[in-house]
Amino acid sequence: MAPSVSPTIAARRDQMFPVLSDVDIERMRRFGVPRTYAAGEPIVVAGTVSPGLILILSGKVEITQAGG
Repeated sequence: MAPSVSPTIAARRDQMFPVLSDVDIERMRRFGVPRTYAAGEPIVVAGTVSPGLILILSGKVEITQAGG
């Protein structure tokens, strides 16, 4: 059974996972460098310095905790 989503998370879903137009994506490209990740490759690891923003243009991301 899937865990229930808190009302706060549900209300902020559009803020956390916005749908960007092609114009929005092109505007954001100047703030970073496109990067491709292999299946299973970590994008961010807890305890390390990471970029301030990650814009996922395609594919799927799995969020896990160490040891799980």
